[in-house]
Amino acid sequence: MNASYIKGSIKNIKSGNNSLWKEYKEDKKFPKLNQDLETDVLIIGGGLVGLLIGYRLKEHNINSVILEKDRIGCGITSLTTAFVTAQHETLYQDLVNNKGYEKAKEYLLLNNQSIEEYIDLGKRYDIDLEIVDSTLFSKNETLIRKEYQVLKELGQDCYLNNNIPFNENTTGVSFRNQLILNPMKLINCLSTHLEIYENSEVTCLGKNQALLKNNCLVRFKKVIIATHYPINNKLNLLFVKLTQRISYVVVIKKDKIKGTFCSLSDDGFYFRMYKDYLLVGGNDRDTGCLCKNDFEEEVVKKIKIKKEDILYSWFGQDCITCDGVPYIGYSDVFHRNHYIVTGFNLWGFTWAMASANIITRMVQDGEGVKLTKINRFVLNKNLFINIKKAIVNLLKFNKPRCRHLGCALVYNKNEHIWECPCHGSLYNEDLKVIKGPAKKNIKNTNTY
Repeated sequence: MNASYIKGSIKNIKSGNNSLWKEYKEDKKFPKLNQDLETDVLIIGGGLVGLLIGYRLKEHNINSVILEKDRIGCGITSLTTAFVTAQHETLYQDLVNNKGYEKAKEYLLLNNQSIEEYIDLGKRYDIDLEIVDSTLFSKNETLIRKEYQVLKELGQDCYLNNNIPFNENTTGVSFRNQLILNPMKLINCLSTHLEIYENSEVTCLGKNQALLKNNCLVRFKKVIIATHYPINNKLNLLFVKLTQRISYVVVIKKDKIKGTFCSLSDDGFYFRMYKDYLLVGGNDRDTGCLCKNDFEEEVVKKIKIKKEDILYSWFGQDCITCDGVPYIGYSDVFHRNHYIVTGFNLWGFTWAMASANIITRMVQDGEGVKLTKINRFVLNKNLFINIKKAIVNLLKFNKPRCRHLGCALVYNKNEHIWECPCHGSLYNEDLKVIKGPAKKNIKNTNTY
């Protein structure tokens, strides 16, 4: 492996945001859709979520087609740390307090079922799946013990843990029998079973048809939008119910550490091993709120390494919901045959499998899950923060402005990109879209 070639700097996004996982992407390419077609189910988005949904539908003999605007698995899926765990920060005590004991138990059950199904996939395919313990830790022992107590009441197999690598004087709660795997190997395996078209971008979505950038038309009975940030986010008000958060990852060679670990501190790290590599993530921030610290420098200090020891460096984005629960269900009351999966917060891999199961049931019999429905009532401070942020940035006179809904962009001089603080779109220095929800480049580059 040529480390000097594959190292992708977060400060050089124009040349690519490369990760360790892209080393495992097969060279196989799927065709571009160049003719009209019809399908029972259209899946828009060729990341892990889209492929898992397609795989589950095929198991139930339901015909589907997957459209990916670039190449499968090369978006958010390739920028993950690939934790597969039902342990999602201290969400369980929040769910018990805000939604009730039964909702917390349902959330836990959905994620534990996901773990079991990944184990089943690991028996069928070579995806480097490993069963490990997952640990959430903090210096706030009271908070950890409270989460532990709630989890024991919910019946989760867990224990208190004071042996946290790189972190003295901390207490953790650990889940037994959680997982790590290679996300790109999983993408490679799933894709062999599915009808996939790459470089096939949907530009307009109607009730029963989708128009592609090259004017090809796909007619469908049902459509599933699995595009990280949904391409249809207006009628369902997802543009005020979702935020995007950036997190950073570096990879170094390190002695073996068993398990996954996640800090609750704002300046803490989360980390796991893959073979001889230690993946370290952190420096989480909402898009548009610029970094206070250089993440690579923070890792150098914390892990006690040299900067040249960093072999890979990248960042990804996560869609965050107001209440910590994903949105999986019907798009809106006018489009009951349109389904959306989004808002996995920081736990994309576990919820990717859970959402595939939920959507497959909905396609079969229309029965969804109330816990994850898109039109559920949420009224909390996070919603008002999102609304305030959108209003403030819409009223600013700064240019350039995002082509999604017109918010003023913020320039990140460290990474040489423009960021939308409202909905998370990213543009390079030439104001070309790197990541959505914006679809169009900003043409007039002389307006700022």
